[in-house]
Amino acid sequence: MAVLAIIAAAAVVTTTASGFGHRNLLLRPRIVLFALNSILVIRASSASSSGSVVTLLDYGAGNVRSLRNAIHYLGFEVEDVQTPKDILNAERLIFPGVGAFASAMDVLVKTGMDEALRTYIKNDRPFPGICLGLQLLFEYSEENGPVNGLGLIPGVVGRFNSSNGFRVPHVGWNALQIAKDSEILEDVGDHQHVYFVHSYRAMPVCSSLSTS
Repeated sequence: MAVLAIIAAAAVVTTTASGFGHRNLLLRPRIVLFALNSILVIRASSASSSGSVVTLLDYGAGNVRSLRNAIHYLGFEVEDVQTPKDILNAERLIFPGVGAFASAMDVLVKTGMDEALRTYIKNDRPFPGICLGLQLLFEYSEENGPVNGLGLIPGVVGRFNSSNGFRVPHVGWNALQIAKDSEILEDVGDHQHVYFVHSYRAMPVCSSLSTS
């Protein structure tokens, strides 16, 4: 399963994946462009004649303006998901998200997009999940829960432990620590600083799923 997450936005590091409000991650534009370029160009070999189009799953709770601008900057057109069929027919799909885990899953289930997403990703299609769009791939979240996710990545989305003095929500600049080489991080050097504002992080069962 080639699930590609924009690692700067969803890396499992000391300070990791983001989501809603206190968990929304702000990225340096250069890192976003490098990461998107890696996804959209490296995986382009799997695309057909419609390879200049990126499908965007905007379920109504995410601020996607900067993402649209980045995609257009890289020379791609954007098509919005209207129905589950749009997901299944996408050559490359991006799922950004800002919102509560439970509310987002509720929207996906009610619209039938949850099963379409599972099918799309299980078929090894190009897919970056950003912030909540990554978290929803996990089995469940502890936020107001547990709340079941899409169950595509074994693991849980958990709140940071503040009992040891760690400040939650975590807010501030932190350096990425690249754990293993990845195409998506070729142009993003180790110890690049990104800005985090989040209380939750993604914790995969298998540590090999983390690239930084």
